[in-house]
Amino acid sequence: MEKYSYTHGWFLNSEIRHNLMKFVNPFEKHTILEIGSYEGLSSCFLIDNFLHHSNSTLTCVDPFDLADSTTPLTSSTKSTFLLNLSRSKYPEKVSFENTYSNDFFKRNETFFDIIYIDGSHLPVDILFDMNNADKYLLQGGIMWMDDYLGGSDTTIKDTMDIFLNENKDRYTVIHSGYQLGLRKLI
Repeated sequence: MEKYSYTHGWFLNSEIRHNLMKFVNPFEKHTILEIGSYEGLSSCFLIDNFLHHSNSTLTCVDPFDLADSTTPLTSSTKSTFLLNLSRSKYPEKVSFENTYSNDFFKRNETFFDIIYIDGSHLPVDILFDMNNADKYLLQGGIMWMDDYLGGSDTTIKDTMDIFLNENKDRYTVIHSGYQLGLRKLI
């Protein structure tokens, strides 16, 4: 990650960085969706490690809304994200949707085998992202959420657990820690 610029290194200790390889062959074809990109460290990790196949792609969705008080965006965050993407191994395999995830899902027609969610931390948005990701996640695919144990209380965990309880026959937990990893069974 030395070649990338960042002001916050949260992703450097991210559990997905240390655990996704256990569940995914990095050389197979992958169609990956990332909701919430911030400065692009997670994007570049996915690009550099899982887009080796000639037909693999990554779609990044982030509105970069400076009015959002729940994230530490600055006027340079988006340009840092774009710079980091340009420094990655396969920038040509990435598409960027500068929009909110709910707007993206309204027009999306692509199915994904990996979906990484690190978007809004508001309960209504978390459920929206997980339920919509479910519609576009292939059977056997992985949905990985950041901040499962984040926040000042259990609101984020409780919200993600609502999705888990409603879909307990359709998903299996493959990782549970600060982050949550699920595999879609059916």
